[in-house]
Amino acid sequence: MPTAQSFAIREEKPARFAAGAVDALRRNPRATGGLLFLSGPLADHAEAVGAAIGRAALGFPVLVGTGAGVLSERGEIEGSSAGTGLTLGAGEAEALVTTGSGPDSAASRLAERLATLCPGGRSTALVFAQSKGFGIESIEPLADVKGVTIVGGGTPGESPIVAVGRDGKAASGRFGALVVRRLAPAHIRVSAACRLLMPLAPITEARGAAVLRIDGEPALDVLRSAASGLEGQPLVLAVLAPSASSRDDSADGGEDGSRPELLVRGIQGVDPSLGAIVISEEARAGVRMAFAVRDPNAARTDLETASRELERDIAGAQPLFGLYVSCAGRGTALYGSADVDVRIVRARFPDTPFVGLHSAFEIAPCAGRPAVQLYTGVMAVFCAPS
Repeated sequence: MPTAQSFAIREEKPARFAAGAVDALRRNPRATGGLLFLSGPLADHAEAVGAAIGRAALGFPVLVGTGAGVLSERGEIEGSSAGTGLTLGAGEAEALVTTGSGPDSAASRLAERLATLCPGGRSTALVFAQSKGFGIESIEPLADVKGVTIVGGGTPGESPIVAVGRDGKAASGRFGALVVRRLAPAHIRVSAACRLLMPLAPITEARGAAVLRIDGEPALDVLRSAASGLEGQPLVLAVLAPSASSRDDSADGGEDGSRPELLVRGIQGVDPSLGAIVISEEARAGVRMAFAVRDPNAARTDLETASRELERDIAGAQPLFGLYVSCAGRGTALYGSADVDVRIVRARFPDTPFVGLHSAFEIAPCAGRPAVQLYTGVMAVFCAPS
C-alpha cells in the first residue's frame, strides 16, 4: 500500500466537502499528517472545513490552506469550487499557525515555533501565508531558523490558514505550517515562467531599491535596449541571480546542465533623471540581473529541465509524496490550456502522489535562504532513504 495518498473533490457546500475529505483522509491507515487546499467559493469557508475536520477526531494533524486553484497529480482545478488533499504516510507531522499585528510579526512567531519544534534541524516546514499585507521582506525571520527546509506559498483572498491538531482542536492564523520531521528534508526545484531578454549581467551601482547601473551602463538604457524588439505591451520583469548562488553564473547553466537560481521581481518604477529602475533592496551591487517576459514555451522547457534535475537529485531514492506550488499567473492563463505543468511533473514522477495550489506567491530556498518567488512553479519531493 502507498505510504501517501492524494485526492480531489469538486464541491461547493462546505459540509459536504468536509464529509468527503474526512472519508478520504481516513483511507490511509498509515497517515501521520494531512494537507488540504481549497479554491473557489469553498475557500471562503476554510475555518468551517477545518472545524469539521477537527470534529472527526482523525488522530493526526491537518493543515488547511486556500488557493486561486488547486491541483493533484490527476490535474489542476481552476475557476471551480474544489479541494485537494494528501495524507503523509511517513515521518512525523505537526500543524501550527501563528498570527500577529502584521505578516512580519506572524512570521517571527512562526520562526520561534519552528526553532522549538526542530532543534536538531533536518526537518521540512511546508509554510503558507496570507498574501494580504505580505512583502518580500516578510519572509526574513524564517531565514534565521537553522536546519529547517522551508517551502510553500502565499494564499490569496481573506481566508486564514487553519491548523487542526492531533486532539482535533482547530486554530486559524496569518501563517501556517505543516512541519515534517523524522524524514529526510524535501528535494526542491524552482522553475520560472520567464524568457530572458538579455544575458545576466552584474549590477554595478545600486541605491536602496533602485538599480542605477548594470554592467556599467545606466539601468534604464539597458531596459530600453532589452525591450526594444518586443511586440505589443508585455509585462517586463526583472530577474535576479544572487551572487551567493552555488550554481553556474551563466544564464544557460553550467557544464552539467544545471540552471542558475533566479528570483523574479516586478519593476516598481523608474527614475529618468538618474537612469534608474526601482526593483527591491535584493538588487544590490554584485548581484546579476536581466530583464524578462512571461513566456509559455520557456516556462514549459524550464519546468521540464527542473523536474529532470530534481529526479537526478533524488539519485535512486523512492519518492513518497510531493508538493507543487504554482503561481496563479501560470496554468491556463499562461499556457492557454489546462494541466501543462501537472503533466510535466507526473511524467517525471508517475507513481508519486502530489498536492498543491495556485498561489499569490511562492516560497522556496534561494542561495541557501527561504525567499519569496514570483511567476514560478515550485516542486518539493519527499523520499524514502535510498
